[in-house]
Amino acid sequence: MGIQESNIVKAFGVRWWIICSILPLVSCTTKEVRVPYYHTPDLSPTWSLDGGDTVHTIESFSFTNQEGKPFGSANLTNSIYVANFFFTSCPSICPKMTSNLTTVATYYEDVEEVKLISFSVTPDIDSVPRLKAYHEGKGLSANWNLLTGNQSDIYRVSRQSFFVEEEIGFNRDSSDFLHTERCILVDQNHQIRGVYNATIALDMDRLVEDIEILRKTN
Repeated sequence: MGIQESNIVKAFGVRWWIICSILPLVSCTTKEVRVPYYHTPDLSPTWSLDGGDTVHTIESFSFTNQEGKPFGSANLTNSIYVANFFFTSCPSICPKMTSNLTTVATYYEDVEEVKLISFSVTPDIDSVPRLKAYHEGKGLSANWNLLTGNQSDIYRVSRQSFFVEEEIGFNRDSSDFLHTERCILVDQNHQIRGVYNATIALDMDRLVEDIEILRKTN
């Protein structure tokens, strides 16, 4: 069952405990299912924090959201969150990403521990009023924050912390435009747990499945 169908089920008042029945990959009886970790820029998955693996965590950050308020790591403590990178005037992949991620945000709008954040890659253009208009115009839910700020800081965090452009990100600076369809799943310990193509609806189903696993196991 896709996310939209799941939202229909939710609309009829079915409680969260039956998620096991609508998301088979995270059924109550499938204890072996786990979500990998991603600790290197090439995004090679590992299922263990043992064996000498280097543990990568998202660096602390703070930018400004669509309400003109500081928003960053401090607001994401003990949260599972999805991050992506966009700009409001994007005519190509961004509208599709926003549309697909809206189904995820809506699905979790009443779940405090799950949040979404979108970093503007054209922060000089995407002012607070522009982000607010975009947020309202797209009907985005309250658990989704749009962030603007210093471009070099946003690009550094996106490339070197979220690994949105793999290894090449370490060799590029804020003069090299960032444009990616990736969205990143981060767990309660600020570690990367999933990478998805936000333009593909089926990847959003997989994203929800992985979020549910993290909610049950962390």
